[in-house]
Amino acid sequence: MALGLPSEEREVGEFTFTFTKLTATEARKVQLILMRALGPGVAALGQGSLSEGALGDALSKAMKGLKDEDVDQLVKLLAGSSRVSFDGGNKLVRDVYDLFFAGKMLLHWKWIGAALAYNFSDFLGEAGNLGDLLGMVKGSQ
Repeated sequence: MALGLPSEEREVGEFTFTFTKLTATEARKVQLILMRALGPGVAALGQGSLSEGALGDALSKAMKGLKDEDVDQLVKLLAGSSRVSFDGGNKLVRDVYDLFFAGKMLLHWKWIGAALAYNFSDFLGEAGNLGDLLGMVKGSQ
């Protein structure tokens, strides 16, 4: 087995991003941030149905669980393993983050989602999206 970090290009919005797998230590840190944030939302789903309202409540609780420092660390980890192509160049997201995403917050959250999907596809298993993942978690309780 060759030890190297694989990469993959993905289109996000109108831009091409190259995602490189996080190291195991980085991935563990990201998982812990997300588990702390999603915990209250997943617990809320365990007490009700997987209706659209329940999912909205769960996501609201999850977002309240995220602190500024959690988002900062999440972005720092993902930006260090992502590149973006624009203006004829290919830049490490960490180096252009503030200026590149200025005025593009929807793209920003889509980038985070794409980076998480790439890095945690094996962890998510058969869950193709957040709704599927939450359904799997609820079904296992």
